[in-house]
Amino acid sequence: MYYYIFIIIYITSSFSNGFIFLSYPLNENMELTDSASAALKRFFQFLTEEKTMGYKEFKKLLNDFDCVHKINNSEIEQLFEDENISQDVFMHFDQFKKLATKFIIKLENSIEYIFEFFSNDNSLLDCLGLMLALSSLQIPMTEENSTALMSSSIDDIWVDMKAFRKIFTTMFHSNVVEFMDKKHGDKAIIDLTYFNV
Repeated sequence: MYYYIFIIIYITSSFSNGFIFLSYPLNENMELTDSASAALKRFFQFLTEEKTMGYKEFKKLLNDFDCVHKINNSEIEQLFEDENISQDVFMHFDQFKKLATKFIIKLENSIEYIFEFFSNDNSLLDCLGLMLALSSLQIPMTEENSTALMSSSIDDIWVDMKAFRKIFTTMFHSNVVEFMDKKHGDKAIIDLTYFNV
């Protein structure tokens, strides 16, 4: 039992929080879809309107989303090293896209792993599995959404991977926006509508 808890804590602690799209952002070649790439470009332009994007800014961007998952700073450093991007220079969009895509792939793989873990390698999650999976992803289960899920009997709710991802990303976006508003108020640096593709 403790072994499984450790796995879940490890997986959720390695999520990339700033790059969760509402719809699946990757094509069959594990590259960003055109709409995800365009959204990421608009997001990059928004972030770099008044300042540049370098290692410190990229790290802060990811760390600002630690409300749900922790990003390991050594992973960010390693990514910069792997891509031969100096931590002392500012990135252009193609470099930013390359780094972001690596985190997005890791994130999407983690979402799939969580689904498979709680569905016991089945292709569907029941109501209890859905609640456990969302809780393991540190999505707060409010009384309202718990009641809505529990009002259906376990036999009535069966969620596939696509539906699970949609539920998770929708709840993630609503919780992160609320958290960022509380954390930063009018000075919140992020607008997740860029990821509503």
